[in-house]
Amino acid sequence: MEVQRVQRWVSSALVMTVATLLASGLAILSEVSTRPGARPGLLLLSSVAGVFAMIGVRIINAKALLTPWLALGALPALVVWIVTR
Repeated sequence: MEVQRVQRWVSSALVMTVATLLASGLAILSEVSTRPGARPGLLLLSSVAGVFAMIGVRIINAKALLTPWLALGALPALVVWIVTR
């Protein structure tokens, strides 16, 4: 395997790990927040962070940005929303 390909894989994994932790943390925070109206905003921010992570991975790998894969960015927010309803 060539070095540049490995670098892209490692960079993609790091971006996804960090962004998924951020998105999941915001989604979980939306459940425990006591402020009225905070839940929708935090879930939206969680989705945005996840979508930006997917965009970052697409940029790292020099792929087209607008794909159905972007919908996976909202997965952490969606899972927390469904589990905590």
